[in-house]
Amino acid sequence: MTFVGHSLVGVSLAAAGSPNMKNRRFVLTVVLFVVFANFPDFAFRIIPYYESHSLVTVLAILAVTVLLMGLVRRRVLIADWRLILLGSLAVISHLLLDTFYNHGQGLMLFWPLSESRQAFPIPWLSVLPPPYWPITERHINVWLLEFATFAPLLVLVLLGKFIVHAVKQHVWGTSGGKPRLPG
Repeated sequence: MTFVGHSLVGVSLAAAGSPNMKNRRFVLTVVLFVVFANFPDFAFRIIPYYESHSLVTVLAILAVTVLLMGLVRRRVLIADWRLILLGSLAVISHLLLDTFYNHGQGLMLFWPLSESRQAFPIPWLSVLPPPYWPITERHINVWLLEFATFAPLLVLVLLGKFIVHAVKQHVWGTSGGKPRLPG
């Protein structure tokens, strides 16, 4: 999978967990979630692919990260539990999304516990074989298909937030936070 699909899922999770989407903190949250959603590919530059794309490795890294955030959070408010949970989900989503592509091999999700490979390929999604530069028509086609596949998730999240906001405005109104009865 390319960065397009992973990034769209990261942005969707950031939007789902952010209470206010109109400030600079939201922009930082989106950037961090895009990095989280692409993390196993960044780690692939340091450790072997099968290790960076293993659920065991990712969960171990997340456990240490959440523990460190918990220690730091005692002194400084980093994020609420919802953002920490969704940020972790953004990292884990990378593994699931990579199983949607037919690499011809699948992912060793449970390495080092098992060397079995999992793949749940979606026929229209494909990987980009090297070289990655220069950008060709094939790159653009793959990116557009990923956008068309994963952008609806972001649209659903934004639509859901809009509906929840509209219902709250209708029920609670704008007068002092007391419920207003419909009708």
